[in-house]
Amino acid sequence: CGLVCVGGTTKCANVCVDTKCDPANCGGCGKACGQGEVCSNGACGLVCGGGATKCGNVCVDTKTDPANCGSCGKACAKDEVCVNSACGLVCVGGTTKCGSACVNTNYDPAHCGGCNKPCGNNQACLGGQCVNAGKCPPPGFEYKNFCWIVANAWQENQSSACSRIGKSPTAQTINVVWDAGALTAVSQGFGYTSIGVYQCCANAMWCNVGAKQCGTHNYHGSQYNNYGPYGDSNWWPVYTCNP
Repeated sequence: CGLVCVGGTTKCANVCVDTKCDPANCGGCGKACGQGEVCSNGACGLVCGGGATKCGNVCVDTKTDPANCGSCGKACAKDEVCVNSACGLVCVGGTTKCGSACVNTNYDPAHCGGCNKPCGNNQACLGGQCVNAGKCPPPGFEYKNFCWIVANAWQENQSSACSRIGKSPTAQTINVVWDAGALTAVSQGFGYTSIGVYQCCANAMWCNVGAKQCGTHNYHGSQYNNYGPYGDSNWWPVYTCNP
């Protein structure tokens, strides 16, 4: 006597199975599917729940997955995110999305006060308003024969900051002797107040734009040792530009 399988089933060991849908014998005896997979038409595959979509061998949410945004394989560009199945730029740090770029409409002369609101020739953008530029256009300030400017974010470098007022960066940040008088003069040039010098020989100046305060501290390459907690993003570096 022996086991005879009917109804399209197959004998695997001592049982009859349907190899079209049996995850332990998918497509043939002993061909087990992996954990989380199911057997469909003799082939193992993932079953995606919760509205997820199977892309390759993984389950993804095409509404939020930047590698599969809207459909499998439709990847968003670098720095974009996937929101409601569409790729887009998300601007942070008080910046505004204008076209495909994030800009600071308080200082950007091409988007002054709003997207696509350019300032005229020999004008700078200050506080979202176009103003006439001088030797050191605002938001720059002249002191000791150099133009001084506060970065528009803690990450902005000297070249970028100077370009906002149409100037070139000095060979290096001018290392003035940071006495209380010098710090007060530069702070007042920006319309801010001084919180005092950190050291007699600090080599960099920093301003808190939100609090309208400036102080000195040392600058060590890419490390921002400034007032407040280490790496405090509220304190932005001050740079010098050629007038």
